[in-house]
Amino acid sequence: MVTKLDLYKVFCQVGKSKSFTKASKALYMTQPAVSQAIMQLEGELDIRLFNRTPKGVSLTNEGNLLFEYVNSAINLINAGEEKILEFKDLTAGELKIGVGDTISKYFLLPYLEFFHNRYPNLKFKIINGTTLELAT
Repeated sequence: MVTKLDLYKVFCQVGKSKSFTKASKALYMTQPAVSQAIMQLEGELDIRLFNRTPKGVSLTNEGNLLFEYVNSAINLINAGEEKILEFKDLTAGELKIGVGDTISKYFLLPYLEFFHNRYPNLKFKIINGTTLELAT
């Protein structure tokens, strides 16, 4: 099933490459599949997005306007996915630890040093208190 997001990704790639054939190669799709996706999107929006010529395609005025928004949205989605991967791979984020005095002083510090050397971009937030204070 082709989602509207898929159609917008195809639209964005065609807009960038100014060619259905180049877009199909970049997207690992067939050229007819790219053409079909653009036709489907144009049909759903009831507007022509590209001027087609033998030398390639160019965005219409309406297509240019839509391209600005779609390109920004796709870039934001990609940035969000990269941030999620950073958290998943422990290359960004914050680690919060609630711990008592004795454990933090005699037990936790060597482990924190090891962890920090392995994941230097993670920030630590250590909250020191009694068990009752930390539990609330």
